[in-house]
Amino acid sequence: MDISHYNALLRVYLENEHPFSPTEFLSELENKGIEPNRVTYQRLIARYCQDGDIEGATKILEFMREKQMSVNENVFNALIVGHSKAGDMDSAQGIINVMTQAGLEPSADSYTTLVSGYAAKGDIETILKLLEECESKEIFLLDKDYLDIIYALAVNGHKQHVPAILGKVRKAIGYNQDAVNITLRLINKGEEEAGFEVLKSMTRITREDGSPAPTGYFFIRQLVKANRPLNVLLKYCDIMEKEQMYDRAFLLAAEMSLQLGNEKLAYPLLEELQKRGVTVRQHFFWPLFISKANDNKAIVDILQKMHDFNVFPNNETIREYVIPNLKGNSSEILALLRDGNISIGSAASSLVISLLLRNEIKEAATIATTIQAYYNPDMTKRPLTNAFYKTNDLKSYVAIVRTVFENVDRKKTAQKNEDDEEEANEGVNKAELVGNFVLDLTSKSRAFVEKIESVLQALCEQGLSISTPTAEKIEDKLGEKMTDQIAQLLGRLSSGELTPVPIQRQPPSYVPSHQMNIPQLENTPQDKKDDDKGFSYTSLVWRLLNTLAEEGKVEELDTLFNTLVKKEFIEVSNVLLGPLIKVRLIKKDLESALEKFEWCVNHFKATPWKNELACQLIQNEDAEKLQKLTDLSTSIHGEVNSLYDLVFAFVECGRVRQARKILETPGLQVRPQRINTACERYQQEGLIKPLEGLKDATKDLNHIDRSDIYYQLLLSYIKQDDIDKALGLWTQMQEEDMAPSDPFLLKLGDFLQSKGRQVPFVVPQTTVQAAEVPQSTKPQVTPAPVLFRQKLKLGNVDEALKVKNNSKEALNVVDLTTLIEKLLQQNRLKEASKVTFEILDRGNIPVNRVFRFLLNKLATAGDVDTLSKIGQKINSDVKRIVSFDNRMCHANLVAGNAEAYLKKLDNDINSAKDEDLSLLSEQFPRGGAYGILEKHPDLTEQYEQLALKYAKRGIVGPLNVLWTRYFINQNHEKADQIWNEHLKDSNRIMFQKIVHTAREEQNENLAKKLIEHLKASSVSEGALGNAYSCLLDVLFSKENHKHVVETFEEAMKAVSLSFLNRTAIIRSKEAFEKLGKTFDYEIPPRNKNNVPIEDLS
Repeated sequence: MDISHYNALLRVYLENEHPFSPTEFLSELENKGIEPNRVTYQRLIARYCQDGDIEGATKILEFMREKQMSVNENVFNALIVGHSKAGDMDSAQGIINVMTQAGLEPSADSYTTLVSGYAAKGDIETILKLLEECESKEIFLLDKDYLDIIYALAVNGHKQHVPAILGKVRKAIGYNQDAVNITLRLINKGEEEAGFEVLKSMTRITREDGSPAPTGYFFIRQLVKANRPLNVLLKYCDIMEKEQMYDRAFLLAAEMSLQLGNEKLAYPLLEELQKRGVTVRQHFFWPLFISKANDNKAIVDILQKMHDFNVFPNNETIREYVIPNLKGNSSEILALLRDGNISIGSAASSLVISLLLRNEIKEAATIATTIQAYYNPDMTKRPLTNAFYKTNDLKSYVAIVRTVFENVDRKKTAQKNEDDEEEANEGVNKAELVGNFVLDLTSKSRAFVEKIESVLQALCEQGLSISTPTAEKIEDKLGEKMTDQIAQLLGRLSSGELTPVPIQRQPPSYVPSHQMNIPQLENTPQDKKDDDKGFSYTSLVWRLLNTLAEEGKVEELDTLFNTLVKKEFIEVSNVLLGPLIKVRLIKKDLESALEKFEWCVNHFKATPWKNELACQLIQNEDAEKLQKLTDLSTSIHGEVNSLYDLVFAFVECGRVRQARKILETPGLQVRPQRINTACERYQQEGLIKPLEGLKDATKDLNHIDRSDIYYQLLLSYIKQDDIDKALGLWTQMQEEDMAPSDPFLLKLGDFLQSKGRQVPFVVPQTTVQAAEVPQSTKPQVTPAPVLFRQKLKLGNVDEALKVKNNSKEALNVVDLTTLIEKLLQQNRLKEASKVTFEILDRGNIPVNRVFRFLLNKLATAGDVDTLSKIGQKINSDVKRIVSFDNRMCHANLVAGNAEAYLKKLDNDINSAKDEDLSLLSEQFPRGGAYGILEKHPDLTEQYEQLALKYAKRGIVGPLNVLWTRYFINQNHEKADQIWNEHLKDSNRIMFQKIVHTAREEQNENLAKKLIEHLKASSVSEGALGNAYSCLLDVLFSKENHKHVVETFEEAMKAVSLSFLNRTAIIRSKEAFEKLGKTFDYEIPPRNKNNVPIEDLS
């Protein structure tokens, strides 16, 4: 280590006001043979001055004189601080004179330091006097300087003077970020009242519709992080929601407290949310479980607390968040879960899957065979397969398969408390169940060939059966590896002659009967005689019924079916009921088909041909019958599953808008497995249109993982040999802020290479994993990506960085993007940029939302160099998506390079060829150019010459920007000249800045003049409607209701109602009502509705 490292340490100490001894620090340097430099001494002086120790500071100054080191402004400023801390304000002010005598002109920093000293004393008169002195001497304090004065006032008990200083800030570029920083510091000091005043002074961002965007996210977050009292937190959450600053303040506060593991704040906040009608859900508690890892008592307390909120932990919560964070053996974990009010069945089923995921198959088998519960086949299947291949423990594998087989009838009881697990199919076929476990072994073809014979032999010994179709599939998988012995075993298993051998049951070793609850005692296994008919018989019956249906013989079909049921020749199922609906659809009798469907629901709790019937009703636009069908389905399958079925029906009929509205339903639980299964079915059946519809219906719905939709769509395009569409998916994913998965990139890359096309991205490397040490001999280690995500969820950015730097496994783009966002939120711009370059160097792009956030930060900081380096690594399409050129322009503006940047644009148009003009037009920074004109009016003439050059080449965008500037500043002669010569006949005119200014300044004349211009132009009806909406908002804000009514009636003659802003329409209606007039127009609905079954258009 050298002196620079120690100087950096001193800087950290000073910024955090960390106490240390300067003399001991110098002694340590001397002992290590490191020579202090001028910076070291300056910072040691600053340390003494922080405590008001002028004597100590003087000693350091003497050292500097002995070593003939120069004294700069930093030292004088430190001395001002020292005298102020010592209470000697006369000496502090005298330093200003000393600086002048030493030939060093006092700067804004010097005066800020002096004023902050008076602020600590609350001497507002002297403060104001000194600020006037600065103005007279043309020493201009920055907004950041005023905020430092406010901080000094507040933390020293003089917050009553804060408004006086706040009134002096100019809110220049970057003010909001400075305000955020000082607010965070104030909250840390317990001065949130002053912090809130600073928050309110920040400039609020305006949405496209003119309404202010939410503000105060950071304020609530910091209150929680600083562990401020609950009453303070509740007070500001309430104020922010009432004043419409942040309408989800309580929810954010609860979320932050849960993420930080602060249950003392979290639980009261959740209670407050419940009072406000917010439903407390499972996932709210997940961060708490993670934060209490290995603290068994704390986790049990959380489980018990969930019951207080009427939230009953489901299998996902127990499996993914509770068990992994408990310590102890299986018996101890089960006992802890019972203490947490988890039923023994739910605890056992979740623990078994958790053990299998860790390849502890023997322990899993012990629990499964001892505790009789419903073990979800779909959830158990793949973990069991992987554990079996890892351990080769055939006995345990078969024991678990047998246990799942024996307990599958407990499904309905188990699912009473499980509303978020995927519902199993009605009427579980046990032979199919066993067959599905065997088929899953084919996932690893080489191991499957080696193990299949022993597995089949063990199943035969247990007397378990598989179906004939399953046996045929196994034969297909084996192919030429098929042996006579395997064929004989498959024949026995599918013969239907095997009977399960009796199981020697042991009494539960984990939960004695006297400790069981009532449902567990009541739901003991019941022996049931198997009266199932053979598959071939059922198939013959279906073929007979289906033949009658296809011939349209309704009466004969009904008579035959009723006879078969009455004589108990068949066991009714969806398959056998299907022809009853099919025959009526063939006859185009939807009324009768729906009646028969209702009969099936009421008599057999079945929903045959539901999707086909729904599609017919959708195509006939019969909303009433469709609603009835959905209600009937809900009574059997539940609301969530029925809504997803309706989504797929709408998609298959090409009604994407209606499908999307259902998916946007507030509170609709996500069913990823349903979506994935539908995607696989569409892909396998070659149904590309529904897949494309599902992709469009789920766009921008962040709660839905769309990666499988894109992957299945890619497979479909590859099957069709459509190269352009396959590659277009990759581009579209970037536009939608989606990071393609490795399997997607591998598949697309292989496809493009096979077709001789260039691959425009880095294809992930397929890695071959080394043989692993047996599970029993190595400790369990959390994978780096999982640990990384856990650290980020808890807000431990530094810990997450350590995991990333120490990990040999590359993190994916989504995880690294999350890290970038967290770093930016902490203003660690250089580190965020470094991670961004890592992603770009891989040939990938960060998620667009965060990428834009980073570029904005760099632009605001005026970091032209970093932006330039990023620009070299991204193509023109990406630049367009993230508005890169606007950011680059703004960065140059902040950095003081506005004139040079205009010259660069001038060189671009001078050297451009005709074929470059389209790209040049797209790259012109319209927003940034306006910023230059606003900040540097002296460059207007230079910009005008530049804009005219663009116009001569057919690019009028730059002149549009200049026209906007002249129009707002009421330079009518110049504005009219540009309008008449260049813009009047254009069908696309940019005027959003005019609308924004008119709203902000409540300038109705500006809005009226804009409307006059637009009426005389070729712009769209929507553009004119936007201008009218602005005028209506301005007039309403002035309470000029008469003019609102007149303007609205005028607007209705010029544009359709649908082109007016919804807020403007609501305000117009209010104006009509206040004048006692009738409002004869229907206010359009919001974009997001509940389930719009009635809207089939």
